[in-house]
Amino acid sequence: MRTAAIPVGERLGRYQLVRHLATGGMAEIYLARAEGIGAFERYVVLKVILGERQGDAQFVRMFLDEARLAAGLHHANVAQVYEVGEEAGEYFYAMEYVHGDTVRALLEHCGQTKIRIPLDIAVGIVIAAATALDHAHGCRGVDGAPLGIVHRDVSPSNVMVGYDGGVKVLDFGIARANERTSETVSGVVKGKYAYMAPEQCRAQPVDRRADVFSLGIVLYELTTQTRAFKAPSDFETMTRIVGGDVTPPAQVCPGYPAPLAAIVARAMAIDRDRRYQTAAALGDALEAFAESAGLVTSQRAVARFMHQVYGERPEPWRVGPLPPAGPARSPADTSRPAVAALHTDASMAPAIELSPAPPRPRRRLLWLGAAAAAAAIIAAAVLARSSERGPAASPPGAAAAARPTPGDAPTPTPAVAPPAAAPAPAAPTTEATPAPPSAPATVAIAVTTRPAGAAVYLGKRRAGLTPLTVELPVGDAPVALRLERAGYRSQLLEVTPTTATTHDVALVKLPARGGRRATTDDAFVNPFAK
Repeated sequence: MRTAAIPVGERLGRYQLVRHLATGGMAEIYLARAEGIGAFERYVVLKVILGERQGDAQFVRMFLDEARLAAGLHHANVAQVYEVGEEAGEYFYAMEYVHGDTVRALLEHCGQTKIRIPLDIAVGIVIAAATALDHAHGCRGVDGAPLGIVHRDVSPSNVMVGYDGGVKVLDFGIARANERTSETVSGVVKGKYAYMAPEQCRAQPVDRRADVFSLGIVLYELTTQTRAFKAPSDFETMTRIVGGDVTPPAQVCPGYPAPLAAIVARAMAIDRDRRYQTAAALGDALEAFAESAGLVTSQRAVARFMHQVYGERPEPWRVGPLPPAGPARSPADTSRPAVAALHTDASMAPAIELSPAPPRPRRRLLWLGAAAAAAAIIAAAVLARSSERGPAASPPGAAAAARPTPGDAPTPTPAVAPPAAAPAPAAPTTEATPAPPSAPATVAIAVTTRPAGAAVYLGKRRAGLTPLTVELPVGDAPVALRLERAGYRSQLLEVTPTTATTHDVALVKLPARGGRRATTDDAFVNPFAK
């Protein structure tokens, strides 16, 4: 019986293990690669049942139940399962690899770097997660009967945000469904204590409204960056949940929108009949709030924020050597793109080259023709004046040019009549008009804050203190400036450097709440630190 992780480089079915990612209570997680004809490659996450559990028939049924349940969910916001397999007694299934980070990791990172998650980003993430849960809740079996799926473990750890802005709900491993062949033990609490619904804490039957409550906690924590119910012990945490002991968002974040606070309160209602009855209803309420507040909740907006927070993050198979697999391939097949450059300020606002393009060949010929015609007219005028003054005035080389060479027949020299006034050179045609000078390479973006003295950051580079004028490369891509001042909330100012603009930002003061929120950034307490 296997007791250690499977060595990297070995194969399970058609998948080669590339990297060991994690070990959980049920399975080991690997990054794996599938290869096919024509240099086809696909990287997946391979979930393999723990070695010591391989001989446990009930455990294997639970594992296969999870795989079958997840494979039946087909939605853009649910991580897709591709295949379920078994190789030499090793049970596994392959699922979509999402290049990004979990909401839990995002909260931890933003807490450590003192970055405030914009409201539109937080709301957009929860709307996408609500859409995924609504899809799962509404799934039906082959006979058309509802499957009754309840995730039961909705938490920041199970919501993934891709660097491309996509949001995926993960891990339906403990989900309850009507068609599961392996039943969970009655009275056993499932899920993460700090994100359970009150009925889960009491080990009572759950339905889709339990997932709505849990997603309400995720919404609270994303918009306040504060833990909702976490206490020193699991018992105290569940006691707080059952009693509804949560600090109102407006007390944590002054200026918190009242309509959003009402949505959070309804999603986290202790009485399940007073909650949103479906995840779709919660998502609809958030969309209506976002529209009324003028928030942009698109995937592109989330992608921009993820890039601002993390910079360029190459896929793990592009970092370091990969284990060899199969027969040797040609250099063209085995070459891999270089690792993406580390995050720099320039990557936030890449310079746009504004050098004019070279003239087209046709324009060049027109210019040459016009120049030749002008030269011929001027030469004719010079020769005419020279003939009036006599041979001495001939230009050097003119006599030699007129003298016949031996063997040539003499050519009569025509008389040159006094020319009329030489016409001025013709104006160049429209096509020959030189290109206008290029636009300036940068524009000035003026930033003021109330109060003044906020540090302005472009990426990791500190540009100075407000009032400040920042020179940015001209371009249509939005650029984020981060504003930091001790005792005030960090803010992201998004500008589009097409023309010179002025931005005035009112900073929001941090409340003093005994460690829940510090009065200065230097004493910032990260509530999501491990």
